[in-house]
Amino acid sequence: MKLAVHPRPAPAAAPEEVSVDGVVIPREAIAREAQHHPAASSHAAYAAAARALVIRELLLGEARRLGVVATPG
Repeated sequence: MKLAVHPRPAPAAAPEEVSVDGVVIPREAIAREAQHHPAASSHAAYAAAARALVIRELLLGEARRLGVVATPG
């Protein structure tokens, strides 16, 4: 029986900056959001948090484009 060992690649470092449509999402905001994204590693939680904040900014940008204004209900 032969056993093949495939080394895992080193996790990529967190990016210096995440931005969407010219809006920078600070690393500190991503780190705070990461606590809401359970994951197998801190890198995976950071990536999920960054993705969530990018989607949030895309939705906010679309709301601004459409002129949607939130009003307290």
